[in-house]
Amino acid sequence: MLGSKLSEQGELEAALALLEPLASQHPLDEQLHRVLINVLAGLGRRWEAIETYERLRDRLDDAYAAEPESESKVLYRRILTRTQKRPGPSMQPLVGRQREWKRLLSSWQRASGGTSHLFLISGEAGIGKRAWPRSFWRGRDQQGIATARTRSYQAEGRLALAPGTEWLRSDAIRNSLIRLPEIWLTEIARLLPELLDERPSRRRPEQTAESSQRQRFFEALSRAVLAAPQPLLLLIDDLQWCDQETLQWLHFLLRFDTRSRLLIIGTARPEELVSTPPVADWLVRLRSEGSVNELALASLDAAETAQLAEQVIKDDLDEQSALRLYRETEGNPLFVVEMASAGLNGGAAELAGGGSDVSAQQLSTANLPPRMHAVIAGRLAQLSPETRELIGLAAAVGRVFTGDILRKASGVDAGRLTNELDELWQRRIVRPASRPLFSAEANSFDFSHDKIREVAYAELSPMKRRYWHSRIAQALEEIYVANPDPVSAQLATHYEQAGEPVRAIPFYGRAAQVAQRVYAHGEAIGHLRHGLQLLHNVPDQARREEQQLDLLRLVSLALVATEGYGAPVVVETLSEAQMLNQRLGNPPDPLILRALAIAALNVRNFQQGLAFGDQLLELADQQGDPLLLVEGHYVLGVTLHYAGSFTRSRVHLEQALGRYDPTHSSAHITRYSQDPSVNLPMPARV
Repeated sequence: MLGSKLSEQGELEAALALLEPLASQHPLDEQLHRVLINVLAGLGRRWEAIETYERLRDRLDDAYAAEPESESKVLYRRILTRTQKRPGPSMQPLVGRQREWKRLLSSWQRASGGTSHLFLISGEAGIGKRAWPRSFWRGRDQQGIATARTRSYQAEGRLALAPGTEWLRSDAIRNSLIRLPEIWLTEIARLLPELLDERPSRRRPEQTAESSQRQRFFEALSRAVLAAPQPLLLLIDDLQWCDQETLQWLHFLLRFDTRSRLLIIGTARPEELVSTPPVADWLVRLRSEGSVNELALASLDAAETAQLAEQVIKDDLDEQSALRLYRETEGNPLFVVEMASAGLNGGAAELAGGGSDVSAQQLSTANLPPRMHAVIAGRLAQLSPETRELIGLAAAVGRVFTGDILRKASGVDAGRLTNELDELWQRRIVRPASRPLFSAEANSFDFSHDKIREVAYAELSPMKRRYWHSRIAQALEEIYVANPDPVSAQLATHYEQAGEPVRAIPFYGRAAQVAQRVYAHGEAIGHLRHGLQLLHNVPDQARREEQQLDLLRLVSLALVATEGYGAPVVVETLSEAQMLNQRLGNPPDPLILRALAIAALNVRNFQQGLAFGDQLLELADQQGDPLLLVEGHYVLGVTLHYAGSFTRSRVHLEQALGRYDPTHSSAHITRYSQDPSVNLPMPARV
């Protein structure tokens, strides 16, 4: 590059005269801007150098939600350290968002004063609901304020409480966990298993369906977050796709300590906020408590549209071009940036003239205006054939993806994969993920914008989609062969989308068990019901019914946790499982019998409860099972107690207490979701 050569030779003024017009023509070229920044700094124009970097950074974030390269950041920090006093704040509101910026600042000041709450920003796709909150978030981060950032994903293969997990792994919060007592770290290890690896002597968390234990788990997560330095700023994108457990915990967090100085910024699509019951109900509660400040973003007007486009192209727009751009984009900032960027390569005139051809498949699968779909598809078409193949695979992953997944699913060697990922990165189509979901995933990547992912996926044929989903599932099984639990939900989803429902069913069951460990019973029920719906695909009747029984047993436990033993849906599910167990010729199932006994007790059907208790004792004698013997006496004791037969009740409850072994507490919880020693009625303790 001539400008670089002139700079090296000390001809800084000549280099500047050459570089400034080039930077205007190529506003997203980082290498070019680094040379320009060095030249400006060398001429003693440090503030212009700083402003040049910050304009580049904001353009990258606005256009592709990407950050500058590490080399650019190092250069920026080096120039900053040589600067004594800044003329003003570097973080300015984006085009057309001055009023919204002031509201966010006011909300931050309120939270910093000790009133924790949620600042919810809603708007349609591409409206900028991520860009300027991230700009605000980045400004607080640069000031040394504790911050953490995460997002939710639409894919069904998500993990319960995944956003909270990512917050916990952020530097601001992870480094503060050391200050927590062991009792809370044990609970947090449900989401951060690496805490157990760091200290093998640490007690492992027990699995239980008791609501009090779930509240203790939520308290542990809240204490972990609030242990970070305050004021604390948390950002969560795409709140509309949050799982129910994350929403419930966020509600708990905002109420946990009314004196905490915490602001949670959430972004969401308005139509999803209304149509998704868990999110809609959650918002109603927050509104009633005054814990949410809501802001709906509108589109830019014609003048603001022109201003944003001029920032992108670093040039003025004539009136006709500005009006045409406004008509084409309707003031949507993402579309403005994409069309302005396309115009740099000669694509805007073609789009303005209506020359783009958009297929019916594109219109039906990508929720974008046809011309914008064509703009993004045009960007993807510029990739090499091999890289276009890779971007389809990455889009099929449906979330953050790793180099290992791409390599194993595609079968390409590491060198070729590196070159293809580099091409995608150079073109700002993918970016390194801010923080991997699983601690073992070091080289994680994500798309620079969800709409690029959607278009890339829409370009795949149905056959290719199924193929890629199958290959992704096989890759995940291979990578996580030692412990597939963290990706069990993804495995189930990918096998189903690959047209292999029989292979998906066991993973839905496993995903449900993983969810229940963190008390995400609603998520578990969803997985299990989905697995039950797929059973008709299993050709062998005996195998189909065995799998059905396994899923019914699991869903009954999850329903007990959410609905209570006496709920009709619980009784129906347990009865169906018992009848199926009998039809298969299996011996009576202790878990089902015990659950049916407690369900009968809840509806005051004492005779039925006693019958189930007798069956439990009979099974205990046949199998010589000390745990089952305790459970049988416990069921009979509590049933007789509530039936008013206190003398007979006491006999059985004393038998339960006498045979109870405290070292079996975890086994009782694992098998039956309760420890009988903490659920005895008061007369038994006299």
